[in-house]
Amino acid sequence: LKSLGARRLVPAASGDTPCVGAMDQSSEGERTAKGEKDTEAEQWQELQDVGNESHFDIEVTWSSADRKWQQRLLRGVPASCTLAELRQRCASMLGVAQVSAQDYNEDMDAFQLERLGIGSSGLPFAVSLGPESASGSETLVAVDPTSDSITRPSAGSRKRSSSASAPKRALAERQALEDATDVYSGWLFLGGQAAAGSLAALRKLGVTHVLNCCDRVPCRFPKALTYKVVHVFDIKSANIQKHLPEAIAFIDAAREAGGGCLVHCMVGASRSTSMVLAWLVDRCKVPLKDAFADVRARRGVAKPNRSFCEQLMEFEESVLGTRSATLADFGHT
Repeated sequence: LKSLGARRLVPAASGDTPCVGAMDQSSEGERTAKGEKDTEAEQWQELQDVGNESHFDIEVTWSSADRKWQQRLLRGVPASCTLAELRQRCASMLGVAQVSAQDYNEDMDAFQLERLGIGSSGLPFAVSLGPESASGSETLVAVDPTSDSITRPSAGSRKRSSSASAPKRALAERQALEDATDVYSGWLFLGGQAAAGSLAALRKLGVTHVLNCCDRVPCRFPKALTYKVVHVFDIKSANIQKHLPEAIAFIDAAREAGGGCLVHCMVGASRSTSMVLAWLVDRCKVPLKDAFADVRARRGVAKPNRSFCEQLMEFEESVLGTRSATLADFGHT
């Protein structure tokens, strides 16, 4: 599949779908007459200015019943589009009543794609047709077609230009350092996929072990770091409690080795937060209510889904013999 270049977009006409812009069809002469920017550098700067919003052409691919890959394109989706709106668009395009995301729970429906990294990270956006399913047997995968880091089902890998690699590495390092949250004594960190994307950043933080709670996020540096992948979706029907003992043991291993541990999922809100909370309860004997309050104060996006919170409350009772937290303490009604 060919990479799609940046497109100039103008607001959609009245009555159009609110998340889609319209292509500016002006001729080169007309644009010059208007005094618009002509050079690539000026056009790029124009896109960065306040008031100009980033848009994505999001390619949606899915595996059909016979396991053949198919593709469609959602054009001009702005970064400010919410997760709920994107799911509605996928459902409408595919002619189904609804789709559910497996890496983003319902508490994130109001989050904008830019905040979630959808369309800009190059990582899959996996969606099941119909109600959520723990098996995830049929999925859609929405990706940013302009990313060089995307792995496509049928396309070979593309070489990255050496001139572009250095700025990309610098950007990845900055994003990783911003995303990684120190949650315990400078060696235990909580984050999303961005935090796991730079070896330079992880080395600066002293990270030697990475607990990956989302198997769609690649373990990028297996020769330099010790990884463990926990296979769990961020959905109500997922049993996260069964994964807590192995997660706790892995975090312990990092500490015993004198290293640092990053616990991450896609966003760093639900699955990875659950693992960190379990460790704080089990190893530090911190009441779950206090542990969550501290983690939330450090990382504002931290909020396990409702089912995970219920399972963590059960876990706390099994470890400490009492329950300190209610669903309301996690922001659930």
